[in-house]
Amino acid sequence: MTTRSRFVAFVALFLTLSLAFSLPLAAQTGTSAVRGTVTDPQGRTVAGAEVTLTNPATGNVRSMKTTNSGGYNFDLITPSEYRLEIE
Repeated sequence: MTTRSRFVAFVALFLTLSLAFSLPLAAQTGTSAVRGTVTDPQGRTVAGAEVTLTNPATGNVRSMKTTNSGGYNFDLITPSEYRLEIE
């Protein structure tokens, strides 16, 4: 094997390993989601309920109304402690 072919083989191996090890890192976004369904004491879903997600450490507040099927979804939530309130 010539020096040039060894160099090409080394570069190909390096690029393959770099790609293999970088893919799992790209999948980690550092955020999560809070999802759920609001139900009444009889187990029926509650449409239009106000759901509020609060981060006490930062004071960041996000609110939304539940869907027709009682669902709510807060995406792109950074890791922390939160308070969830439903009215």
